[in-house]
Amino acid sequence: MLRDRFMLLHQRIQRDPTFDLSTEAPVGAAAIRKAESQASIKITSIGSLMGCEGDRCVFGMLSKSERIETDAHGSRRPVWYLEDAYTKVRISMEVGAVRSSGGLITENSVVFAEGRFEDDVFTVHSLGLPPFESRESALASMKGVNLFGGKPIQEVKLTAEEEVEMNRLFIVLSDVWLDKPRVVEKLKAVLHGYEQMEPPPAAFVLMGNFLSQPVGAGNSELGLETVDGLFAQLAELFNECPTLKAESKLILVPGPADPGPGNVIPRPPLPECFTSTLRQRLPSVSMSSNPCRIRHGDKHFVFFREDLMHKMRRNCVVPPEPVEVPDHKHLAKTLLDQGHLCPLPVYQRPVHWNADHLLMLHPTPHLLVVADRAARYEAAGLKGAGSTEPTTVMNPGSFPVNFDFLAYTPANAQVDICTVPDA
Repeated sequence: MLRDRFMLLHQRIQRDPTFDLSTEAPVGAAAIRKAESQASIKITSIGSLMGCEGDRCVFGMLSKSERIETDAHGSRRPVWYLEDAYTKVRISMEVGAVRSSGGLITENSVVFAEGRFEDDVFTVHSLGLPPFESRESALASMKGVNLFGGKPIQEVKLTAEEEVEMNRLFIVLSDVWLDKPRVVEKLKAVLHGYEQMEPPPAAFVLMGNFLSQPVGAGNSELGLETVDGLFAQLAELFNECPTLKAESKLILVPGPADPGPGNVIPRPPLPECFTSTLRQRLPSVSMSSNPCRIRHGDKHFVFFREDLMHKMRRNCVVPPEPVEVPDHKHLAKTLLDQGHLCPLPVYQRPVHWNADHLLMLHPTPHLLVVADRAARYEAAGLKGAGSTEPTTVMNPGSFPVNFDFLAYTPANAQVDICTVPDA
């Protein structure tokens, strides 16, 4: 699994003319920070470090040994390595001495490391993430392979009617707690408000958690029949809005604490035993996995419900720089640069090894929604080198906090932050 993640990014930098992977060429001291310029950056392979003098820039995955060592000052700290597909080298990262070129760098991140190799240890001065690849370049490298099925998205030519369809909104809410009457009341206000809109939204994407507390967590009130009845409320709300029922799609994306097979990602759709009444009363409802991928016209959307911000920040190897850049922009940069929805070590966030490819962001989508309990945000206009199709990364925030949600227009990638007013 980790090898596949590494090889995907290694192939990316091989296609990028910014980088020179020849081993005999020297490297400048500011190699990582020149990545955004057109100057060629020389990359030395880990296996070629022996005998190299001066500063070098290497490419690999950060890993941490289970072994703990005690340094000369009596401090206990783990042993770190940088590894590629063939070998690894021990690295030294002194606290306060390692600079970051941006992003939230954690264990298992694939990085550029600049430093010097002496006495079989590579002393790191700075770390940087590989720049993310433009959508156009990624699609070109796939040689016509279509991960969605059907007609390849790069060959889609929209009709005039479909062009109009691209102006219909996607409404996104997270933490729709169906066991809280006030949340259901506010959701009803949202639906009734958009019932009057012409044309109505294309889809309502409701993301978990759908209950304020996990099923079976010592709570005898949330039994099977009770939870089934709570989800049935969604059918009642949609059936009260005939226009939305006929013309809009309802999509449910499970959260990390919703009923399902353990705390592992990707997550399958909500179990049928908890949603049978909803499915009977609203047959058009779409039960999605987490993450959820949607192809709408010539656009590609990814919806992921995971509390990433706190976990990524807590597991940072080095503090993100520049410090004045908001954490959500560092997070957006990290996910796109790593090409993965959850670049945390598996002991921090368990992953189905055989389904890790479902978390890949290759090619980069037009819209990435990372629903998080952190404050809502939007990072728009993120582009790979030479890209004409920017990516928007956004978080609608937790709906029960301030009753905020997001409205996204696919045609022009416009994001509107909305709040349900008090009655």
